[in-house]
Amino acid sequence: MKRLIIYIIQLSLVVANSWQIEISAQDQNQSGASDYIILGMGDDWHSGFHYGEDEYDLPNSTNTYTDLQFFNINWVGTIDENGNTCCGFGNDGSFYIDKRNFHDPSTISIWNLSGSTFGFINDQDISIVWNSEAFDSLNTEYEVFLYVSDIGTNMRTNDSITINETELYADFDPQTGSVTTNMKILIGSCASTGTNLYYNDSDGDGLGTGAPLEFCPGFQPENWVDNDFDIDDSITCESNNIDDCEICDGFNQNQDCNGECFGNAIIDDCGICNGFNQNQDCNGECFGNAIIDDCGICDGFNQNQDC
Repeated sequence: MKRLIIYIIQLSLVVANSWQIEISAQDQNQSGASDYIILGMGDDWHSGFHYGEDEYDLPNSTNTYTDLQFFNINWVGTIDENGNTCCGFGNDGSFYIDKRNFHDPSTISIWNLSGSTFGFINDQDISIVWNSEAFDSLNTEYEVFLYVSDIGTNMRTNDSITINETELYADFDPQTGSVTTNMKILIGSCASTGTNLYYNDSDGDGLGTGAPLEFCPGFQPENWVDNDFDIDDSITCESNNIDDCEICDGFNQNQDCNGECFGNAIIDDCGICNGFNQNQDCNGECFGNAIIDDCGICDGFNQNQDC
């Protein structure tokens, strides 16, 4: 079985508060073309898409190769401050350069990675190798962890790991259309703990909703929670029982008999909604036959014609 080696090489670039590393990928026997990506951090760089700072993935030059890229599908369609739209026809958010701004170590930056192999006869294993001294020029408050699935490796204190090539591929969910990478690099003081998905809880009832973001447990911003159960995040309701009148635990008690919230319709004595007792006869009997005769007497049958 062949092995694929991904070398992470420190460029040792620390110019005007910037830093970057190069990640190269090639099979162990060097029978296919190599590939590389560049990850960087700096004071003058941007956290999101910025044309010229973030560069699209390079094309593969041979029929046998290893492909590796940063995968930023959420950037597709975004426009940078100079009016450049990501990411061009046919680009799915794949980049070979992804530079971010320096952030406070207490927060986290996440670089999602994906890749593939092509043209090899046999299945490939992947060795990811780097020089731990590469990170000496990066502030030690930043933990740097490479995650494959849920297994994290400290890139400052370890030199290599080995995975199967299938773990390079991103996972596509046909039901939701979402794409999730299996590999990522986390940089921040909580990188060793990994990340969870958190949802915004704008009404403060402990229930979240909307698109999730990744944060280290315990480092999520205020009003971000680990569930997306809220049926209406504009209404504070810890029970999540919101009725049709948008009342927490109201049980539709504010609906009138026509189902109108806060309406005035009521059920009359004959059980008719807004009937105004029009179904009572002159004796007050609902749906009765008594009528007022010509002398104005209820059920008088005009026996008092001298009236």
